[in-house]
Amino acid sequence: MKEMTRRGFLKNALAGAAGVTAAAVLGPTVSIAEGTSTYTPGTYTATAKGMMSDVTVTMTFDTEAITDVVIDVSGETPERVAGLSEKMAQDILAAQSADVDGISAATVSSNAVKEAAAQCIADAKGVELVKVKTEVEVGEEPYTSWMK
Repeated sequence: MKEMTRRGFLKNALAGAAGVTAAAVLGPTVSIAEGTSTYTPGTYTATAKGMMSDVTVTMTFDTEAITDVVIDVSGETPERVAGLSEKMAQDILAAQSADVDGISAATVSSNAVKEAAAQCIADAKGVELVKVKTEVEVGEEPYTSWMK
């Protein structure tokens, strides 16, 4: 972990305050114009790496909502993912978002479902999905030492 100097702290604090002020003055930077839709209607499919295989999520959208979610975790360990597809599909539909709880016994598979669902949503909105890598994914010690 890097040491933070007083100068660095003040510089970051000032930059953060300027950002908050700009956001307050400019208002929301992403808005939907009247008469336009949130999603491009259609069916979108995305995959993400699960524990044992790729996990596939297929989502159907109308102009304003997610209307159907199909999750394929058939390549994952059956005992771990029992009920995952149905539960997470229902949760995604109810939340209209990929930001849902996963199944604790199938954390990696659940995270793959959320990642693939987020990609489908981004595709339907016509935006690029920005994924922030965690320390485990970028391989920084000591977080990956258990993986070796």
